[in-house]
Amino acid sequence: PILSAVLVFIGWAVLSGLVWSPSRTLVWKSISYLLTFTTFSVVAGCLIIANRRERAVRFFFVALVISAGMALYGLYIDFAFGNFRRWAGWHDVDGRTYLAFGHTVVNGAGIAFCIAIFSRLGSIRQAAGVALFGACLLFLLVGGGRGPFLGAILAAMVALATRPPTVTRGRFEVPHATVIAAGMLAVAAGYIGYILLTGELTSTLSRFTNLTEQVESRGEESGPNRMKYWLTAYKLWLSAPMIG
Repeated sequence: PILSAVLVFIGWAVLSGLVWSPSRTLVWKSISYLLTFTTFSVVAGCLIIANRRERAVRFFFVALVISAGMALYGLYIDFAFGNFRRWAGWHDVDGRTYLAFGHTVVNGAGIAFCIAIFSRLGSIRQAAGVALFGACLLFLLVGGGRGPFLGAILAAMVALATRPPTVTRGRFEVPHATVIAAGMLAVAAGYIGYILLTGELTSTLSRFTNLTEQVESRGEESGPNRMKYWLTAYKLWLSAPMIG
């Protein structure tokens, strides 16, 4: 079902790019990316990796190792040079490196969160999951990517929803996974709240603040900003809501 849905989406995107999009340069890059790397990734994930539990576990383990390594490396850069996103070492790198790091690290954050809440209470595996999730989340706070940071929160909420409290025979039972997940989220929220109260904003939180200012000013200040992008995109969507 996932593969079928993705193929339908890719077909819609290609059709929109060929018959509607005003773009004549970026659209071909997007279409080629969808028809090659994206299609291959979905086919491999749906028909090969997810076909056996052992393959899925090995894949998640490899993804976690890569994500944790990138998170620790990113934290080192931020600690040593003061700003990961603006580090001079990225000036010769094509593309927005902070997003490449963030989109990879957020995968590890979701995996580590699940390890932490579903492992045996007090086990070494659970402690490792908590530590890895903390490292990934800390990097996402300083990395500057707003989307990956929100993705980590969403992944944690989805994992939390998989073990809801139950009422049986007059008893209200809360799974230990739910308690642990709620505790981890409470600690993370408390730390973020402390940062906000002290005014020592990280790169990611500063960019959220800038976005709030743009919304409040309705995009009236000079220069490029997301409000103008969103308004323009909404107008373009109105001109072609189905194909476009």
